[in-house]
Amino acid sequence: KKKEEPTNDKVLLKNKSGVLNPRDSMLFELEALLNDTALTYAGVGFCIYDDDADTMIIQRNQNLSLVPASTTKLFTTAAALEILGESACFRTSLQYSGSIQGRTLKGNVYIRGGGDPTLGSSIFSSRYFMSGFANAVARLGIDSINGAVIGDARIFNNELAPFMWTWGELGSVFCAGVSGLSIYDNMFSAQINVGRKGRYKLPVNGSNPYLPGVYVVNNLVSGGGAPYYNVLSAPFTSELQVYGADPGSASINVYAPLPDPPYTAAYDLLLKLKAKGIRVSDSATTMRTVQSANVGSAVKDNLYGNRREISAVYSPPVSSIVYQTNQFSNNFFAEHLMRQIGLRSRGYGSTEAGIKAVYSFLKTAGIDTRGMFLFDGSGMARANGITAKQLIDLLLYMKKSKHATSFYNSLSVVGKSGTFKGNCLGTEAVGRAVMKGGTLLRVKNWAGYINCKSGKKLVISFMANNFTCTTEEMREKFEKVLVKMSKM
Repeated sequence: KKKEEPTNDKVLLKNKSGVLNPRDSMLFELEALLNDTALTYAGVGFCIYDDDADTMIIQRNQNLSLVPASTTKLFTTAAALEILGESACFRTSLQYSGSIQGRTLKGNVYIRGGGDPTLGSSIFSSRYFMSGFANAVARLGIDSINGAVIGDARIFNNELAPFMWTWGELGSVFCAGVSGLSIYDNMFSAQINVGRKGRYKLPVNGSNPYLPGVYVVNNLVSGGGAPYYNVLSAPFTSELQVYGADPGSASINVYAPLPDPPYTAAYDLLLKLKAKGIRVSDSATTMRTVQSANVGSAVKDNLYGNRREISAVYSPPVSSIVYQTNQFSNNFFAEHLMRQIGLRSRGYGSTEAGIKAVYSFLKTAGIDTRGMFLFDGSGMARANGITAKQLIDLLLYMKKSKHATSFYNSLSVVGKSGTFKGNCLGTEAVGRAVMKGGTLLRVKNWAGYINCKSGKKLVISFMANNFTCTTEEMREKFEKVLVKMSKM
């Protein structure tokens, strides 16, 4: 059982010489932070744990449930390593149903998703896999398909976004939807004609990848201060709402989440098949669509028949996905991992199933989950609640895990890599601390490991919600304490 010092209402410093040793210097800086007027109305919780002595040096409001933001990813990625295994990969299969008669496939071609968030991702240089799929179909020796190209994402449920995400976040570049058949990071870019107001169809070559049947609703207004724009779109809708102040240019390039990733994947393959001279009678569609709407008889006749695999591609291992998730705080990858956890543990690829599995993992690990509230895997949901003590307990548990190296290496090295590359530059903390941060409006949290100058090893968690200074100012305040801890 870990030893803990009593929690004091104040950090008390006693040093008659007036010269502070590194430990007291850190406590002095911590007291200055706690007395900062920016935290007068804030919710604050922190723990500083001496791993060598197996003792809590100091803690404050350690059991206070606070909005964790992206430190939520620590729980998601730890569970992914423990439940899925760091070498697990996700498989996307190219299939066909029906029969080949002469040079005609009388059936459908399917892209069967495996819940792989890296499919076509620029992060892993797999952008051009679709050409390989088209080549594989061509090697069947056919020149026509009497059916459709179908995106099959049924390995996960059809909810593209966790239900506690807000409307404003759904159109954010940080909140691409989650699908059993995700593609190109589930994002697209589009060129918007600033002068063309109202609703108009997105032209061919007006987006990348191409989105057929999608309309732009241009709500940009002239004036109103500095130019800016917001893009709003809901899952499975055909409208892209653009709001903001007219930038004064003829066009703007916007970047937004795909409204229907499985359809985008199917349509992209359709275009590549046509480029190879392979005709498709019923265009592109998805299993979600054909199960809920009238489609051509050629599609229906072979929809549930036996399928034969044409080709397949695999994701990088889970350890690589975890690395990207924590190093660069990738919400998209985190949400896919959460659903993969649910699929493996509960047999159902949903956020809710994944969250239940994470709770079970934490209880098995001996971590008290009272006061913990999880609604997604990335931390974008403001309804999430985690305590500073729970962060410490997870970090300590993962130090002893067989996946400790993969987990530790996924964290950002302060001053050198990931989201902490620009932090604490020119100080003792550079290279000594590995951290995961979490930031939302009025939320700043840090958690991780510190290898102190003396050789002492600390495990720390800092959480602050609803401070009255700017986020950048809060970061600077955290940095001062982190530097002092690194000097211990």
